[in-house]
Amino acid sequence: MSDLLANHTLTPADRTAGADYATYEQISAVEDIPECDVTVPWWGGRLIRVRGLSLVDEAAIERAGRIGAAAYRKAHADDPAPPISDWEAEFVEVLIRGVVTPRLTRDRAMQLLEKNARGIDELVRFIRLLNRLNYDAIRSHAESRLDPPAPDAGTADA
Repeated sequence: MSDLLANHTLTPADRTAGADYATYEQISAVEDIPECDVTVPWWGGRLIRVRGLSLVDEAAIERAGRIGAAAYRKAHADDPAPPISDWEAEFVEVLIRGVVTPRLTRDRAMQLLEKNARGIDELVRFIRLLNRLNYDAIRSHAESRLDPPAPDAGTADA
């Protein structure tokens, strides 16, 4: 199953004669942040739509965690081992930025932290992993697990 992780690595390349370099317009037009539907068993098997995260999203998530931790340290100056990051604030930010449908406000994302801990944890981990998945391998794996279609009653194979 390790082939389900994308094998996108930058490597040096030789430019063939006459090959053009990519333009900014070509690069910016590429849809490189994946989206997919996910069934959440803890929510009655309901379907939601999620997306991978951009670098801007990841920076905002980290910033939210640091701001939350700083607020904690200020309020609990006597704590001998204060947190470096506020994981609750990070989870809220991941939910806001990674759940496409239903769209979540900050208040609603915070309310979801009251739901099943494993369900929220797995959803957040899935969103953060989404950019690293190899969709071709996943599709191939899923198709290989499908039952072969039943022969048509009107064919010789039936």
